[in-house]
Amino acid sequence: MCNATTTVPIYIHHDLLRVQRERLERELSVFKGVTAVRFSYSLKRWMIVTYNPESTNSEKILNQVTFLTSNTDWTSISA
Repeated sequence: MCNATTTVPIYIHHDLLRVQRERLERELSVFKGVTAVRFSYSLKRWMIVTYNPESTNSEKILNQVTFLTSNTDWTSISA
């Protein structure tokens, strides 16, 4: 068993509001295998995800991000 982690940068549309980015961070942080999620403060378009490669992979994480951003009712989130 290895304790190594892997980090993947994911491009997020720049029009997401801060509250939307925060919700995306929360939702993704509970995804199996993900150990850390944060947005770059200098480049708001980039989300950095750290994960355990024995539990998940970048394709599954990207699919989850795509699912979350396309199926979230952003109108119900207030700024």
